[in-house]
Amino acid sequence: MLVKACFLRGADNPVDVRCVGSTIAQIGHDLVSTSGEIVLDGSSAEILSSLIDHHIHLLATAAARSSTKCGPPEVNNADQLRSVLQQCQPDGWIRGVGYHESVAGELNRRILDMFCQNQPLRIQHRSGKMWYLNTRALELLELDTKSDGKLFRQDELLRSNAGLNEEMAGQVRLLSDVLARFGVTEVTDATPSNDMITAEFLRKHMVNQKVSPMGNMSLDSGWHKIMLDEYQLPELDELSSQISLAHEKSRPIAIHCVTRTELVFALVALEEAGVLAGDRIEHASVVDADTLKWIAKLGLSVATQPNFIYERGDSYIADVQPDEHASLYLCRRLLNSGIPVVGSTDAPFGDANPWIGIQAATSRTTFGGQVLNHAERMNIDDALSLYTSNPFTGEDREIKVGNSATFVLVDKNWRNSESIRTGDHVQVTVYEGGITYGFDL
Repeated sequence: MLVKACFLRGADNPVDVRCVGSTIAQIGHDLVSTSGEIVLDGSSAEILSSLIDHHIHLLATAAARSSTKCGPPEVNNADQLRSVLQQCQPDGWIRGVGYHESVAGELNRRILDMFCQNQPLRIQHRSGKMWYLNTRALELLELDTKSDGKLFRQDELLRSNAGLNEEMAGQVRLLSDVLARFGVTEVTDATPSNDMITAEFLRKHMVNQKVSPMGNMSLDSGWHKIMLDEYQLPELDELSSQISLAHEKSRPIAIHCVTRTELVFALVALEEAGVLAGDRIEHASVVDADTLKWIAKLGLSVATQPNFIYERGDSYIADVQPDEHASLYLCRRLLNSGIPVVGSTDAPFGDANPWIGIQAATSRTTFGGQVLNHAERMNIDDALSLYTSNPFTGEDREIKVGNSATFVLVDKNWRNSESIRTGDHVQVTVYEGGITYGFDL
Protein backbone atom coordinates (compact mmCIF):
# COMPACT_ATOMS: atom_id res chain seq x y z
CA MET A 1 0.00 0.00 0.00
CA LEU A 2 1.29 3.44 -0.94
CA VAL A 3 0.02 6.71 0.57
CA LYS A 4 0.87 9.51 -1.84
CA ALA A 5 1.83 13.07 -0.87
CA CYS A 6 0.54 13.12 2.69
CA PHE A 7 1.60 15.76 5.19
CA LEU A 8 3.99 14.34 7.76
CA ARG A 9 4.49 16.50 10.84
CA GLY A 10 8.07 17.71 11.04
CA ALA A 11 8.75 17.19 7.33
CA ASP A 12 9.50 20.18 5.08
CA ASN A 13 7.30 18.91 2.27
CA PRO A 14 4.54 16.34 1.79
CA VAL A 15 5.91 12.82 1.48
CA ASP A 16 4.85 9.37 0.33
CA VAL A 17 4.55 6.47 2.78
CA ARG A 18 4.82 2.86 1.63
CA CYS A 19 3.52 0.01 3.79
CA VAL A 20 4.47 -3.60 3.22
CA GLY A 21 2.41 -6.05 5.20
CA SER A 22 1.97 -4.61 8.69
CA THR A 23 5.07 -2.41 8.58
CA ILE A 24 5.98 1.04 7.28
CA ALA A 25 8.68 0.15 4.77
CA GLN A 26 9.58 3.43 3.08
CA ILE A 27 9.05 7.18 3.46
CA GLY A 28 10.21 9.52 0.70
CA HIS A 29 9.32 11.89 -2.09
CA ASP A 30 7.75 10.79 -5.37
CA LEU A 31 7.72 7.07 -4.65
CA VAL A 32 6.49 5.05 -7.63
CA SER A 33 3.67 2.56 -7.11
CA THR A 34 4.24 -1.06 -8.04
CA SER A 35 1.93 -3.40 -9.89
CA GLY A 36 -1.11 -4.33 -7.80
CA GLU A 37 -0.22 -1.92 -4.99
CA ILE A 38 -3.10 -0.06 -3.34
CA VAL A 39 -2.57 3.70 -3.68
CA LEU A 40 -4.23 6.17 -1.31
CA ASP A 41 -4.53 9.82 -2.23
CA GLY A 42 -3.17 11.78 0.71
CA SER A 43 -2.72 15.09 -1.07
CA SER A 44 -5.23 16.81 1.21
CA ALA A 45 -4.42 14.79 4.31
CA GLU A 46 -2.06 14.74 7.27
CA ILE A 47 -0.86 11.37 8.51
CA LEU A 48 -1.05 10.88 12.29
CA SER A 49 -0.58 8.10 14.78
CA SER A 50 -3.93 6.41 15.32
CA LEU A 51 -5.88 6.88 18.53
CA ILE A 52 -5.98 4.80 21.71
CA ASP A 53 -8.92 4.78 24.10
CA HIS A 54 -7.24 3.96 27.41
CA HIS A 55 -10.47 3.35 29.38
CA ILE A 56 -13.64 2.02 27.78
CA HIS A 57 -16.24 -0.65 28.60
CA LEU A 58 -16.76 -2.50 25.33
CA LEU A 59 -19.65 -4.84 26.12
CA ALA A 60 -21.59 -2.08 27.86
CA THR A 61 -20.88 0.34 25.01
CA ALA A 62 -21.99 -2.18 22.41
CA ALA A 63 -25.23 -2.76 24.31
CA ALA A 64 -25.78 0.95 24.95
CA ARG A 65 -25.83 1.71 21.24
CA SER A 66 -29.22 -0.02 21.06
CA SER A 67 -30.43 1.36 24.41
CA THR A 68 -32.74 4.26 25.24
CA LYS A 69 -31.09 7.47 26.44
CA CYS A 70 -32.70 8.51 29.71
CA GLY A 71 -30.64 11.49 30.82
CA PRO A 72 -29.26 14.91 29.81
CA PRO A 73 -28.94 16.40 27.30
CA GLU A 74 -31.57 14.29 25.50
CA VAL A 75 -33.89 13.79 28.50
CA ASN A 76 -34.15 16.52 31.14
CA ASN A 77 -37.38 15.97 33.10
CA ALA A 78 -39.91 13.32 34.12
CA ASP A 79 -42.30 14.06 31.26
CA GLN A 80 -39.54 13.58 28.69
CA LEU A 81 -38.47 10.35 30.38
CA ARG A 82 -42.03 9.01 30.29
CA SER A 83 -42.27 9.98 26.61
CA VAL A 84 -39.08 8.19 25.50
CA LEU A 85 -40.05 5.05 27.42
CA GLN A 86 -43.50 5.01 25.82
CA GLN A 87 -41.86 5.19 22.38
CA CYS A 88 -39.92 1.95 22.96
CA GLN A 89 -40.93 -1.29 21.28
CA PRO A 90 -44.01 -2.87 22.90
CA ASP A 91 -42.35 -6.26 23.42
CA GLY A 92 -39.19 -7.30 25.23
CA TRP A 93 -36.77 -5.56 27.56
CA ILE A 94 -36.33 -1.80 27.71
CA ARG A 95 -32.74 -0.88 28.55
CA GLY A 96 -32.18 2.74 29.52
CA VAL A 97 -28.84 4.46 30.04
CA GLY A 98 -27.42 7.80 31.15
CA TYR A 99 -29.93 8.59 33.91
CA HIS A 100 -29.24 11.48 36.31
CA GLU A 101 -31.23 12.60 39.35
CA SER A 102 -31.86 16.00 37.75
CA VAL A 103 -34.40 14.27 35.46
CA ALA A 104 -36.85 12.81 37.97
CA GLY A 105 -35.06 12.43 41.30
CA GLU A 106 -33.91 9.14 42.82
CA LEU A 107 -35.53 6.23 41.00
CA ASN A 108 -36.89 3.05 42.54
CA ARG A 109 -39.14 0.12 41.58
CA ARG A 110 -42.40 1.93 42.34
CA ILE A 111 -41.50 5.01 40.29
CA LEU A 112 -40.45 2.88 37.32
CA ASP A 113 -43.71 0.94 37.56
CA MET A 114 -45.54 4.24 37.05
CA PHE A 115 -43.49 4.88 33.91
CA CYS A 116 -43.68 1.31 32.62
CA GLN A 117 -45.60 -1.55 34.23
CA ASN A 118 -46.04 -4.30 31.65
CA GLN A 119 -42.57 -4.50 30.11
CA PRO A 120 -39.32 -5.33 31.92
CA LEU A 121 -37.43 -2.06 32.35
CA ARG A 122 -33.95 -1.38 33.66
CA ILE A 123 -32.28 2.04 33.67
CA GLN A 124 -28.61 2.64 34.42
CA HIS A 125 -27.36 5.70 36.27
CA ARG A 126 -24.87 7.70 34.24
CA SER A 127 -22.13 6.92 36.79
CA GLY A 128 -22.51 3.24 35.86
CA LYS A 129 -22.71 2.11 39.49
CA MET A 130 -26.48 1.69 39.81
CA TRP A 131 -29.28 -0.04 37.90
CA TYR A 132 -32.93 0.69 38.62
CA LEU A 133 -35.43 -2.09 37.81
CA ASN A 134 -39.20 -2.18 37.67
CA THR A 135 -41.26 -5.03 39.11
CA ARG A 136 -41.53 -6.91 35.81
CA ALA A 137 -37.74 -6.88 35.42
CA LEU A 138 -37.27 -8.20 38.94
CA GLU A 139 -39.72 -11.01 38.21
CA LEU A 140 -37.86 -12.12 35.08
CA LEU A 141 -34.51 -12.04 36.90
CA GLU A 142 -36.05 -13.96 39.82
CA LEU A 143 -35.17 -11.22 42.28
CA ASP A 144 -37.15 -9.87 45.21
CA THR A 145 -40.15 -8.07 43.71
CA LYS A 146 -40.77 -6.25 47.00
CA SER A 147 -37.32 -4.62 46.99
CA ASP A 148 -36.62 -1.04 45.93
CA GLY A 149 -35.37 -2.31 42.55
CA LYS A 150 -31.86 -0.92 42.96
CA LEU A 151 -28.86 -3.02 41.95
CA PHE A 152 -25.59 -1.47 43.14
CA ARG A 153 -22.48 -2.65 41.27
CA GLN A 154 -24.18 -5.84 40.07
CA ASP A 155 -23.57 -5.66 36.33
CA GLU A 156 -22.39 -9.26 36.35
CA LEU A 157 -25.89 -10.41 37.29
CA LEU A 158 -27.45 -8.63 34.32
CA ARG A 159 -24.69 -9.66 31.92
CA SER A 160 -24.88 -13.33 32.86
CA ASN A 161 -28.56 -13.16 32.02
CA ALA A 162 -27.73 -11.94 28.50
CA GLY A 163 -24.62 -14.05 27.91
CA LEU A 164 -21.76 -13.70 25.42
CA ASN A 165 -23.87 -14.87 22.52
CA GLU A 166 -23.78 -14.28 18.77
CA GLU A 167 -26.05 -11.26 19.06
CA MET A 168 -23.59 -9.63 21.43
CA ALA A 169 -20.72 -10.63 19.14
CA GLY A 170 -22.42 -8.80 16.29
CA GLN A 171 -22.91 -5.71 18.45
CA VAL A 172 -19.23 -5.76 19.41
CA ARG A 173 -18.14 -6.02 15.78
CA LEU A 174 -20.35 -3.05 14.89
CA LEU A 175 -18.77 -1.09 17.73
CA SER A 176 -15.35 -1.98 16.36
CA ASP A 177 -16.36 -0.41 13.04
CA VAL A 178 -17.63 2.71 14.81
CA LEU A 179 -14.34 3.17 16.65
CA ALA A 180 -12.39 2.67 13.41
CA ARG A 181 -14.39 5.54 11.93
CA PHE A 182 -12.89 7.77 14.67
CA GLY A 183 -9.36 6.51 14.00
CA VAL A 184 -9.17 4.25 17.07
CA THR A 185 -6.93 1.18 16.70
CA GLU A 186 -6.29 0.27 20.32
CA VAL A 187 -8.47 0.09 23.45
CA THR A 188 -8.14 -0.84 27.10
CA ASP A 189 -11.31 -2.41 28.45
CA ALA A 190 -11.64 -1.22 32.06
CA THR A 191 -14.48 -3.49 33.22
CA PRO A 192 -13.57 -4.94 36.65
CA SER A 193 -15.39 -8.25 36.08
CA ASN A 194 -13.43 -9.18 32.96
CA ASP A 195 -12.15 -12.75 33.06
CA MET A 196 -10.30 -14.94 30.56
CA ILE A 197 -13.50 -15.86 28.70
CA THR A 198 -14.57 -12.23 28.30
CA ALA A 199 -11.07 -11.16 27.30
CA GLU A 200 -10.93 -13.77 24.54
CA PHE A 201 -14.42 -12.81 23.35
CA LEU A 202 -13.42 -9.14 23.05
CA ARG A 203 -10.15 -9.89 21.27
CA LYS A 204 -11.98 -12.09 18.77
CA HIS A 205 -14.73 -9.65 17.86
CA MET A 206 -13.03 -6.24 18.14
CA VAL A 207 -11.55 -6.92 14.74
CA ASN A 208 -10.27 -3.38 14.05
CA GLN A 209 -8.50 -2.76 17.36
CA LYS A 210 -5.93 -4.24 19.67
CA VAL A 211 -7.69 -4.99 22.97
CA SER A 212 -5.90 -4.81 26.33
CA PRO A 213 -8.37 -5.95 29.00
CA MET A 214 -8.02 -5.18 32.66
CA GLY A 215 -10.19 -7.16 35.03
CA ASN A 216 -10.34 -9.52 37.99
CA MET A 217 -7.63 -11.74 39.46
CA SER A 218 -8.41 -14.61 37.09
CA LEU A 219 -6.63 -12.80 34.26
CA ASP A 220 -3.02 -13.82 33.79
CA SER A 221 -1.86 -10.36 32.69
CA GLY A 222 -2.96 -6.74 32.47
CA TRP A 223 -4.21 -4.40 35.14
CA HIS A 224 -6.17 -5.69 38.10
CA LYS A 225 -9.14 -3.32 38.31
CA ILE A 226 -10.23 -2.17 41.77
CA MET A 227 -13.49 -0.30 42.31
CA LEU A 228 -13.84 2.17 45.17
CA ASP A 229 -17.10 3.74 46.28
CA GLU A 230 -16.88 6.51 48.86
CA TYR A 231 -19.93 5.30 50.75
CA GLN A 232 -18.83 1.66 50.84
CA LEU A 233 -15.05 1.65 51.22
CA PRO A 234 -13.27 -1.57 52.21
CA GLU A 235 -10.95 -1.82 55.20
CA LEU A 236 -7.63 -0.16 54.40
CA ASP A 237 -5.68 -3.35 55.17
CA GLU A 238 -7.97 -5.27 52.83
CA LEU A 239 -7.26 -2.88 49.95
CA SER A 240 -3.51 -2.90 50.62
CA SER A 241 -3.52 -6.71 50.63
CA GLN A 242 -5.43 -6.77 47.34
CA ILE A 243 -2.85 -4.46 45.77
CA SER A 244 0.02 -6.56 47.09
CA LEU A 245 -1.51 -9.80 45.79
CA ALA A 246 -1.81 -8.32 42.29
CA HIS A 247 1.77 -7.08 42.43
CA GLU A 248 2.99 -10.54 43.48
CA LYS A 249 1.52 -11.81 40.21
CA SER A 250 3.32 -9.02 38.30
CA ARG A 251 0.04 -7.29 37.60
CA PRO A 252 -0.23 -3.52 38.05
CA ILE A 253 -3.44 -2.18 39.52
CA ALA A 254 -5.93 0.37 38.22
CA ILE A 255 -8.04 2.02 40.92
CA HIS A 256 -11.34 3.76 40.21
CA CYS A 257 -11.29 7.17 41.96
CA VAL A 258 -13.97 9.77 41.17
CA THR A 259 -14.05 11.61 44.50
CA ARG A 260 -11.28 13.13 46.57
CA THR A 261 -12.06 10.71 49.41
CA GLU A 262 -11.65 7.71 47.11
CA LEU A 263 -8.39 9.13 45.76
CA VAL A 264 -6.90 9.76 49.21
CA PHE A 265 -7.94 6.28 50.36
CA ALA A 266 -6.29 4.73 47.28
CA LEU A 267 -3.09 6.72 47.74
CA VAL A 268 -2.78 5.68 51.40
CA ALA A 269 -3.22 2.02 50.42
CA LEU A 270 -0.70 2.30 47.58
CA GLU A 271 1.81 3.96 49.88
CA GLU A 272 1.41 1.07 52.30
CA ALA A 273 1.50 -1.72 49.70
CA GLY A 274 4.10 -0.17 47.42
CA VAL A 275 3.84 0.84 43.78
CA LEU A 276 4.51 -1.33 40.74
CA ALA A 277 5.38 0.15 37.36
CA GLY A 278 2.11 0.71 35.50
CA ASP A 279 -0.08 1.31 38.57
CA ARG A 280 -2.63 3.93 37.64
CA ILE A 281 -5.55 5.97 38.88
CA GLU A 282 -8.70 5.72 36.79
CA HIS A 283 -10.64 8.96 36.26
CA ALA A 284 -8.88 11.11 38.90
CA SER A 285 -11.98 13.27 38.61
CA VAL A 286 -10.99 15.51 41.53
CA VAL A 287 -7.29 16.27 42.07
CA ASP A 288 -6.30 19.20 44.29
CA ALA A 289 -2.78 20.52 44.93
CA ASP A 290 -2.03 18.06 47.74
CA THR A 291 -3.19 14.91 45.96
CA LEU A 292 -1.43 16.03 42.77
CA LYS A 293 1.90 16.14 44.61
CA TRP A 294 1.11 12.77 46.22
CA ILE A 295 0.38 11.08 42.87
CA ALA A 296 3.65 12.45 41.47
CA LYS A 297 5.62 11.34 44.55
CA LEU A 298 4.31 7.77 44.28
CA GLY A 299 5.09 7.59 40.56
CA LEU A 300 1.55 6.74 39.47
CA SER A 301 -0.11 7.30 36.11
CA VAL A 302 -3.57 8.72 35.45
CA ALA A 303 -6.19 7.69 32.89
CA THR A 304 -8.74 10.49 32.71
CA GLN A 305 -11.65 11.76 30.60
CA PRO A 306 -11.55 15.42 29.48
CA ASN A 307 -14.67 14.66 27.42
CA PHE A 308 -16.68 14.97 30.64
CA ILE A 309 -15.87 18.69 30.72
CA TYR A 310 -17.91 19.01 27.53
CA GLU A 311 -20.53 16.35 28.26
CA ARG A 312 -21.17 17.02 31.97
CA GLY A 313 -19.50 20.37 32.60
CA ASP A 314 -22.75 22.31 32.89
CA SER A 315 -23.86 19.97 35.69
CA TYR A 316 -20.48 20.35 37.39
CA ILE A 317 -20.76 24.13 37.30
CA ALA A 318 -24.26 23.93 38.80
CA ASP A 319 -23.64 21.18 41.38
CA VAL A 320 -19.96 21.42 42.40
CA GLN A 321 -18.68 24.13 44.73
CA PRO A 322 -16.94 26.88 42.71
CA ASP A 323 -13.70 26.53 44.69
CA GLU A 324 -13.49 22.89 43.48
CA HIS A 325 -13.86 23.66 39.77
CA ALA A 326 -10.09 24.05 39.42
CA SER A 327 -9.63 20.42 40.55
CA LEU A 328 -11.92 18.74 37.99
CA TYR A 329 -10.49 16.44 35.29
CA LEU A 330 -7.00 17.89 35.17
CA CYS A 331 -4.62 17.10 32.33
CA ARG A 332 -2.19 19.97 31.85
CA ARG A 333 -1.19 20.34 35.52
CA LEU A 334 -0.75 16.60 35.91
CA LEU A 335 1.56 16.50 32.90
CA ASN A 336 3.45 19.55 34.13
CA SER A 337 4.06 17.69 37.40
CA GLY A 338 5.67 14.79 35.55
CA ILE A 339 2.70 12.46 35.89
CA PRO A 340 2.03 10.24 32.83
CA VAL A 341 -1.52 11.03 31.68
CA VAL A 342 -3.58 9.23 29.05
CA GLY A 343 -6.97 10.12 27.61
CA SER A 344 -10.05 7.98 27.34
CA THR A 345 -13.82 8.14 26.87
CA ASP A 346 -15.18 5.86 29.64
CA ALA A 347 -17.86 4.87 27.11
CA PRO A 348 -20.71 4.17 27.47
CA PHE A 349 -20.69 6.61 30.41
CA GLY A 350 -19.09 9.08 28.02
CA ASP A 351 -19.39 9.32 24.26
CA ALA A 352 -17.18 6.77 22.46
CA ASN A 353 -15.78 9.49 20.17
CA PRO A 354 -12.30 10.46 21.51
CA TRP A 355 -12.23 13.69 19.51
CA ILE A 356 -14.74 15.16 21.97
CA GLY A 357 -12.10 14.79 24.68
CA ILE A 358 -9.34 16.17 22.46
CA GLN A 359 -11.32 19.34 21.78
CA ALA A 360 -12.48 19.63 25.41
CA ALA A 361 -8.89 19.42 26.65
CA THR A 362 -8.01 22.41 24.47
CA SER A 363 -11.09 24.56 25.05
CA ARG A 364 -12.46 23.39 28.45
CA THR A 365 -15.84 24.38 27.02
CA THR A 366 -19.05 22.69 28.17
CA PHE A 367 -21.99 21.59 26.04
CA GLY A 368 -23.74 24.78 27.07
CA GLY A 369 -20.81 26.99 26.03
CA GLN A 370 -19.38 27.78 29.47
CA VAL A 371 -15.65 27.53 30.19
CA LEU A 372 -14.65 25.33 33.12
CA ASN A 373 -11.17 26.07 34.48
CA HIS A 374 -9.59 28.12 31.70
CA ALA A 375 -6.10 27.59 33.18
CA GLU A 376 -6.24 23.89 32.25
CA ARG A 377 -6.42 24.51 28.50
CA MET A 378 -3.84 22.57 26.48
CA ASN A 379 -2.53 23.11 22.98
CA ILE A 380 -4.04 20.82 20.38
CA ASP A 381 -0.98 18.62 19.87
CA ASP A 382 -0.57 17.95 23.58
CA ALA A 383 -4.28 17.11 23.78
CA LEU A 384 -3.91 14.74 20.82
CA SER A 385 -0.95 13.02 22.45
CA LEU A 386 -3.19 11.96 25.37
CA TYR A 387 -4.84 9.60 22.87
CA THR A 388 -1.87 8.65 20.67
CA SER A 389 0.83 7.78 23.22
CA ASN A 390 1.06 4.64 25.34
CA PRO A 391 3.44 5.16 28.27
CA PHE A 392 2.59 1.70 29.64
CA THR A 393 4.17 -0.23 26.77
CA GLY A 394 6.95 2.13 25.72
CA GLU A 395 5.90 1.47 22.13
CA ASP A 396 7.21 3.91 19.54
CA ARG A 397 4.10 4.99 17.64
CA GLU A 398 5.72 7.60 15.38
CA ILE A 399 5.20 7.44 11.65
CA LYS A 400 8.60 6.17 10.60
CA VAL A 401 10.23 3.30 8.75
CA GLY A 402 10.16 0.02 10.65
CA ASN A 403 7.16 0.90 12.81
CA SER A 404 3.72 -0.63 12.59
CA ALA A 405 1.59 0.46 9.64
CA THR A 406 -1.06 1.75 12.03
CA PHE A 407 -2.14 5.33 11.45
CA VAL A 408 -4.90 7.69 10.35
CA LEU A 409 -5.23 10.16 7.53
CA VAL A 410 -7.03 13.33 8.60
CA ASP A 411 -7.90 16.52 6.75
CA LYS A 412 -4.70 18.60 6.74
CA ASN A 413 -6.59 21.62 8.12
CA TRP A 414 -8.10 19.72 11.05
CA ARG A 415 -6.34 21.84 13.67
CA ASN A 416 -8.17 24.93 12.44
CA SER A 417 -11.60 23.32 12.61
CA GLU A 418 -14.09 24.58 15.19
CA SER A 419 -15.74 21.15 15.19
CA ILE A 420 -12.87 18.79 15.96
CA ARG A 421 -15.22 16.94 18.31
CA THR A 422 -17.23 15.53 15.38
CA GLY A 423 -14.31 13.45 14.12
CA ASP A 424 -15.44 14.20 10.57
CA HIS A 425 -11.87 15.10 9.60
CA VAL A 426 -10.83 11.42 9.81
CA GLN A 427 -10.50 10.20 6.21
CA VAL A 428 -8.80 6.79 6.49
CA THR A 429 -7.84 4.47 9.34
CA VAL A 430 -5.15 1.82 8.87
CA TYR A 431 -4.53 -0.92 11.44
CA GLU A 432 -1.44 -3.12 11.00
CA GLY A 433 -1.46 -2.55 7.26
CA GLY A 434 -5.18 -3.14 6.78
CA ILE A 435 -7.65 -0.39 5.92
CA THR A 436 -10.43 -0.44 8.51
CA TYR A 437 -12.23 2.77 7.57
CA GLY A 438 -12.61 5.22 4.75
CA PHE A 439 -11.38 3.56 1.55
CA ASP A 440 -13.61 1.57 -0.77
CA LEU A 441 -11.65 -1.42 -1.97
